[in-house]
Amino acid sequence: MELGAGREDTQVRPYQGQVFEDLRAQCLRWGDLYRDDIFPASLWSLGRAKGSPIQLSGIQWKRPKEICSNPLFISENATRTDIVQGALGDCWLLSCLGCLTLKKKLIHKVLSIPQSFTKNYAGIFHFQFWWQGSWTDVVVDDRLPVKNDHLVFLHSGERNEFWSALLEKAYAKLHGSYEALHGGITTDAMVDLTSGVCTTISMEKPPDNLHKTMKQALRQAALVTVHIQVKGNTAQEAALPNGLLVGHSYSVTGIDKFRLTNGKIVHLVRLRNPWGKVEWNGPWSDGSKDWETVSRADKDRMALVEIEDGEFWMEFQDLEQHFDDVSICYLSPVIVRDKKMKRDVTWTTTTHEGSWIPGVNAGGCTNHKETYWTNPQFMVHLEAGNDSTCFLTVALMQKRHIRALQSESLYIGFSIYRTIDSIKQLTRAMLQWNAPTKSSGTYMKQRQVNGNFELPPGDYIIIPTTFDPDKAASFILRVFTANFNQTREIDNESHIDGKEVIKERATTRYTQCSPAKTVDPLYTLDGRPAPTPLDDDEEELMKMFRKLAREDNKITEAEISAILNKKLRKLSRSETMSVGTCGDFIGLYDVNNSKAITFPQLKNLWKIVRKLLDVFDEADRDNSGALASYELRPTLEKLGIQLSNELYKNVVLMYKDSNNEVDFESFVCCVLHIKTMFRILQSVPKHSGNVVLGADKFLHLLLRAKPLSCLHSFELADE
Repeated sequence: MELGAGREDTQVRPYQGQVFEDLRAQCLRWGDLYRDDIFPASLWSLGRAKGSPIQLSGIQWKRPKEICSNPLFISENATRTDIVQGALGDCWLLSCLGCLTLKKKLIHKVLSIPQSFTKNYAGIFHFQFWWQGSWTDVVVDDRLPVKNDHLVFLHSGERNEFWSALLEKAYAKLHGSYEALHGGITTDAMVDLTSGVCTTISMEKPPDNLHKTMKQALRQAALVTVHIQVKGNTAQEAALPNGLLVGHSYSVTGIDKFRLTNGKIVHLVRLRNPWGKVEWNGPWSDGSKDWETVSRADKDRMALVEIEDGEFWMEFQDLEQHFDDVSICYLSPVIVRDKKMKRDVTWTTTTHEGSWIPGVNAGGCTNHKETYWTNPQFMVHLEAGNDSTCFLTVALMQKRHIRALQSESLYIGFSIYRTIDSIKQLTRAMLQWNAPTKSSGTYMKQRQVNGNFELPPGDYIIIPTTFDPDKAASFILRVFTANFNQTREIDNESHIDGKEVIKERATTRYTQCSPAKTVDPLYTLDGRPAPTPLDDDEEELMKMFRKLAREDNKITEAEISAILNKKLRKLSRSETMSVGTCGDFIGLYDVNNSKAITFPQLKNLWKIVRKLLDVFDEADRDNSGALASYELRPTLEKLGIQLSNELYKNVVLMYKDSNNEVDFESFVCCVLHIKTMFRILQSVPKHSGNVVLGADKFLHLLLRAKPLSCLHSFELADE
């Protein structure tokens, strides 16, 4: 199967809010040349980390018009000879650029053609990269690092051509500095330049059809590079006796074959060194006697140029012997011809952005059975059309903002499960007893991992994860299919079940609790009978209340705390309810701001606390006295509370502690807070003619009303 990408997102966002047209118009209006304050002409933009590869002494910043008399953005067309590596070890980027110059439409998009040093010139240029999940327009001024009037970093083979140098500057701006580009991963650059999806093939066990795969990839406008890894004590970019460079990436610019006079068929591949020099000196290299057996017509067809330009041919078997891996980036969109499909296919895609949040949904890999199920889950429905097999590609990318922090990147991967229920989330029990149908394989410390799969039609759930739990990161999940593509994140609709365990009537906005009454108005407001006589536990509670109550037959937050804590101690519990928390509890009852509650309200509150204590104990399986925050969701569901992913995330972040735990006091506050939110929501007229917020957004608004007493400030009128 060949990999393709889906429909291209044409929307472009300005990086750091810098809009090229506005900035250029402003400079032209003022008659000034642009100076970029975000990426200034300074040592900061070069990079000043310890052990920096950049020799800073003698570097100046000059505009192209100060370097030569007739600067050009592009001389005729952007070609691979315009890419000559400078003082940075960024061959991982430049090898991709060399491939990109062969794709006219895409290179024009990246270079934002047309641009020039004549018409509307204001010292400002811009470039487009697919950055963090969307096409991004990056603005730079044209001040470039020079020494002795020669560009220090990437430059063209022609002294007056500057598109490649300016593009490298824009890419350095995205990563924080030029120094941040020193050393990187080829597939990262491929994705940033194309929005495509990459696959890497190891030469340790190359597939039998590698030659055919690479040739077909080039025919489909894919980017192809090869790389030699550093081994042992060999220095980075050290030259081997055969002319190849260790730790270096090369562009694959052509694949061809021909028949020799002796009848032998030779398969050759053309490579280019981003240095623009230093070439392979083995069989079929420039000047090799092997070419004497090739006809002039074949030489012309293969564009053989026997000069030191960094480009050379080599036999395919030598490529497999001397290089360690091949990276292929398929562009978007791509039409694929696959024998198994027996037809042409346009790949379509869906894109989802998400995040792993410690204590919420950063569950780690399958090794962590207690938390794995909490990871985000995405359902994909596959339809085979006229074929019996569905072709699926999944690409998972973690967002990284500065390459210098690559050491902080996470090991990421994903698993795919077959499911017969396309609605519900896979639970802990389901995942403990079922192995994934497919996966991304070994977890990789890379920005992007992906996999190509052939699956029967049906519903599948994709679970993207980090290797270790409680690792924070944002991610982008892209799903490519050859037929119908329906992918969505599995989520809940926020609601409270009518059969909820705790059915307290803790709030009312329509009555005042009077000390003269002997019945609980909360139980009589809607016509229900007065409560039954007190049991022993309630009698004890009544004695405590009478001992501390004020003249108005109410108690304040300090007395509530004392009573609840004494009751908990009698149950041999170490949990406590602080004075501040009890002040919040008062807010659930106290509609007249008296800052105190009656005995019936205290009795109701203790009833809630007692029931929630049983629920808490059942959930606290390790008897630690606290719930791991990931245990909060199933515990709330047992209470009949369903929360959407976003609302649940915010609830956890509000009530968990620094150890990602929820103690009993916080648990009680959490439950009462949520239930009060729903009570307010349910009190809003359902058929209002002036609805401003949806239910979930309204619940988010109520969630921010902490302490709980703030909930009384919400009007129960139209939204």
